[in-house]
Amino acid sequence: HHEALAVGDPERAFAWAKRAAERASRLLAHEQAAVHWTQAVTALEQGEAVDPQRRLDALLSLGEAHRLAGDRVRRRAAFDVAMENARALDRPLEHARAAIGFCDLSEWAPDDAEARGAVETALATLPAEAGVERARLLTRTAYLSARGDLGRAMPSAREAVEMARSIGDPLARQEALYTLFFLLAGPDHLAERGALAREADEVARGGGTADPTVITLLDLACDCMVQGDARSARRWRAAAGEISGREPHLGRYWHLRVYDAGLAVHEGRFEEAARTIEESARVGQRIDHP
Repeated sequence: HHEALAVGDPERAFAWAKRAAERASRLLAHEQAAVHWTQAVTALEQGEAVDPQRRLDALLSLGEAHRLAGDRVRRRAAFDVAMENARALDRPLEHARAAIGFCDLSEWAPDDAEARGAVETALATLPAEAGVERARLLTRTAYLSARGDLGRAMPSAREAVEMARSIGDPLARQEALYTLFFLLAGPDHLAERGALAREADEVARGGGTADPTVITLLDLACDCMVQGDARSARRWRAAAGEISGREPHLGRYWHLRVYDAGLAVHEGRFEEAARTIEESARVGQRIDHP
């Protein structure tokens, strides 16, 4: 149907592309899902009358598929177009969701003026009742301020944690917990970091794993190593692998293997470390980690 768009039925092409994308996602074939969501968007644009809401929904799904496929450039491009569409339609919730997708918390808080602008613009137009989206945007405000304005970042992170806890949304809560955990780096905050990580692990097991929780547990394993507790470090690395699932997407897989490479160096397993470092570098380049 996609190949016959010029002479075929765009509506049927959209319907089949959407079904194919959803099936690919269920099978964890994220790159294939992105291909089919791209076809779905194209089909909608070929129709006699474009439904702007359906196009916006398809763009949001396309951005998420690119995220899971580890394609940073295409992810940001899809969410950027989705933000433009949401503003044109005066859809602040979809605008917020696109801005949230544009800023990935797995990137170790790079200096990202584009993401900061997207998040602040989305926050400014968000209705008061949109609690989940507000918590997730506040989390990103704190995250993006981590490198240059810790005085601003910390209150925002604590506010986001309390908001996410009160709302009870598992994804928003895991993201907020990770960001506060991230900001509390260093030997003076090990006890609070441990408590936050354990809470994130509990939320992930009860409500589905968010990527930041995988990073949190790996960082907790590093904290255990700093304190000379190798047994606990192994336990938290195992926990990170467990909640990642049997077939983690490339972003999760990269974080797991970076930790494994560092541990191999630490323990003097240098040949294994070299192989793991090479693998991690290839995956990191594939997902364009900043």
